[in-house]
Amino acid sequence: MKFRRTVKIFAKGMLFGEYAVLQGFPAVAVTFPSPCFLIDLTLLQPADNGKITIKSAFFRVKEIEFASSSLDESVEKDEDSFFFKNLLAPWSKFLKECHLTIDIKTSFMPSLGFGSSSAIIAGISAFLAEYFLGFENASDLLSSEEFWLKLRESLMRIQGNGSGYDIGVQLASYSRRFSHTQCWKYLNQLEKKTAVPLIENFGENSLDMKTWGCFVKTHSYSNTSKVLNKFQTQKNKYQLVEALGEISNLFLQQPTTENIAFLMKESREICSNFFSDDLFLQDIFKRLDSVPFKTMGAGGGDCLWVLCSQAELIKLGFQESDIAFAFEREITSV
Repeated sequence: MKFRRTVKIFAKGMLFGEYAVLQGFPAVAVTFPSPCFLIDLTLLQPADNGKITIKSAFFRVKEIEFASSSLDESVEKDEDSFFFKNLLAPWSKFLKECHLTIDIKTSFMPSLGFGSSSAIIAGISAFLAEYFLGFENASDLLSSEEFWLKLRESLMRIQGNGSGYDIGVQLASYSRRFSHTQCWKYLNQLEKKTAVPLIENFGENSLDMKTWGCFVKTHSYSNTSKVLNKFQTQKNKYQLVEALGEISNLFLQQPTTENIAFLMKESREICSNFFSDDLFLQDIFKRLDSVPFKTMGAGGGDCLWVLCSQAELIKLGFQESDIAFAFEREITSV
């Protein structure tokens, strides 16, 4: 039997709730259609000598191939093979007698911080769940304990303990078949001891996002693991988590441009110690001193969320190519 799908996974941007989402506070994120991942997936079953083939013009090695049976074995040191073997490991018993071809047609650079790894995890996992777990409706995935346990196992194998917010909002956008920018509330339900998170389309069709500014490239590598390790050493980390969680809640209560500007300042003050040794980032911060802005996500690099128009950014000395995403551009083009 041959099963084929093309999945389109949107980019994501973290607005509020970094660090706090790991401790049961809500994260607020947006998904937007450009850039995106477009992935062609083909599964042939049964197949003798099953194999996994991954093709992409965007990898160092354009084609990766390994036996389906090797998913249970120790993973090699090659970064790309490590990623895909760990992603697929929770599905190993299903894939042993299959040929699976993953062809990544379009993608975006990890340096943007728009969820490139999470887009691949979301797209491939949704495809496998549709075939092996019988989820004909992609929206059913969002409430399936079995699916989320597999997804979280993939995430744990790849990067250790993570909140999964990026995969969650990208899957939500995919399952709802949205074609435009959406804002999401993501919450891990820790108190219920379930792997299934709560994902809500926040302010659906009622938010005026045109004045929410832009995501600006910093051209500074975001070493999330390094920053998270630094965060773990903070003596007052639990107070920091609560403060960042409160900021996220305050946004959800009042998502106005004026409140966003206030919360951006509060967030920067809370996280200021994490980026004090990055001189390149500090220089960009100085250039943006006259406008509200904040870092995005735990890493701090990649992109900044700046609460001003594209025209204002260019007046501040930024190039048009530095603007990775603009709410005014995306919202008005719908």
